[in-house]
Amino acid sequence: MWWNGLPDLLALDLACSGLTFDHDGGEETAHLLPRLAEGYSRAFRVWAMRSEEAALDPQALRAARVRVGLTQHELARLIGVAGGERVSRWELGTSAPRTSVLPRLATALGVPPGDLLAPNSDEHGLRRMRVLAGLTPRQLADLVHVSVANVQRWEAGRAKRTPSVKVLEQLASAMGSNVGDVQRAFARSRGMGEHWE
Repeated sequence: MWWNGLPDLLALDLACSGLTFDHDGGEETAHLLPRLAEGYSRAFRVWAMRSEEAALDPQALRAARVRVGLTQHELARLIGVAGGERVSRWELGTSAPRTSVLPRLATALGVPPGDLLAPNSDEHGLRRMRVLAGLTPRQLADLVHVSVANVQRWEAGRAKRTPSVKVLEQLASAMGSNVGDVQRAFARSRGMGEHWE
């Protein structure tokens, strides 16, 4: 389902507030419905933000930064983010940069963007292609003239239909690739290996 992870975030949000929710409903829980709606809204925003984060390898980032002799604060200034604390959190793996920051990080560190991604991050699927191109789901959707939901379905391997050749060409152009690479990325995202229908 597209909302995978949302119930866990909502449960955590409610638990932190000292609330539980009776799934049977009833008058005794009716007063929680506004809080439940607010929790789902907050959980959805967190979940959507995660889809725009790069799957960064914290050790690779630290090694690249140390190799070029930059402090966390110097790197933060070079790439235009607020403070070395943010870079520190990326290196500790407690947060990740937005996808749009990855190309700036790679340039500042003198490495290809792929060298900074976690080895198991989506292997060579469509999401990895988008991240390497430095695009958020919204940016890719706008470039290809489709909905963000379509992009997210494609990346999760839940596409009901294969996109048209025109859309595949637009995807390839937007991500600086070719149609064959996009087809293979779709196949990997769909869990079909090299098979393409």
